[in-house]
Amino acid sequence: MSINNVGILWIDDPKGQNHIVKDGYICTGESPNDVKRVRLNSLSQQYIWITNLLPNRFKALGLGTQGCIKNSKFLGITLSNIAVELNLPEDLSEKLPVFYSVVKRIAEKIELELGVNLNNVEFVVQKNIHEKLFGYESLGRPTLDGVVNKSLNNAIANSMQKMQASTLRHHKHIHEIQSAKFSKVPYMLTLL
Repeated sequence: MSINNVGILWIDDPKGQNHIVKDGYICTGESPNDVKRVRLNSLSQQYIWITNLLPNRFKALGLGTQGCIKNSKFLGITLSNIAVELNLPEDLSEKLPVFYSVVKRIAEKIELELGVNLNNVEFVVQKNIHEKLFGYESLGRPTLDGVVNKSLNNAIANSMQKMQASTLRHHKHIHEIQSAKFSKVPYMLTLL
């Protein structure tokens, strides 16, 4: 299993207030059934954290200056959907282990059934995953009912891009650009 370096990080966000937050709650592969309260400035940088907050909120809460969260992926909406569908209680000690086990099961399924190396952060990985999911490698383009569909091709290409400069947006071979920069987190988290 290759997601041992992924952990769930829950940070209480005092909505509408910008003050320093010092503590958070984590659930990691080392002890997936335990939730620990930790000082955010002492977080292990070996982990890629799945968080309930967008990274742009970190600075307002004093987290951007501490450098404690090296890599993170916001999955707040996904986590909320899991909580609602499974009717989880509000208690973090019950919620976070379930979140971790769901993420782990999805990762295992992607790895075992699709043969995808989830720790690979190369920019072509996402294209390879889409090809395996949609099975259009023989035609070279996404299809609906076996017919080449330009709109679907553009939608998938746009979903896979991280456009940084406006000059790239006007590139004539835009559908061939997979990413303008290397990702810091495994693409498995993007698939969630």
